[in-house]
Amino acid sequence: MAQSHRWAHFLGGLVLGLVFGLDAAVAVAATMEFKDCQHDHMNSPYSIDFRRWDWRSWDWWDFAVTVVGGVIGSVIRWWVIGRFM
Repeated sequence: MAQSHRWAHFLGGLVLGLVFGLDAAVAVAATMEFKDCQHDHMNSPYSIDFRRWDWRSWDWWDFAVTVVGGVIGSVIRWWVIGRFM
């Protein structure tokens, strides 16, 4: 969990799942990984085309940890809504 700030991905997914639901957590996880792919490609000294991005820099573990946090957050959210409403 300490690698690549995965705890921050988990916490972010958890908060998003609690507040906005699982759909938002999955969307943000994909958006963050897309941003990382674009950013990694822009730092490459061999390319000047900033519109392209590299799938090899997509980190499936970060994506999965964010989604797992979102699942846990949304389960807690639905438990609280079902319990008190």
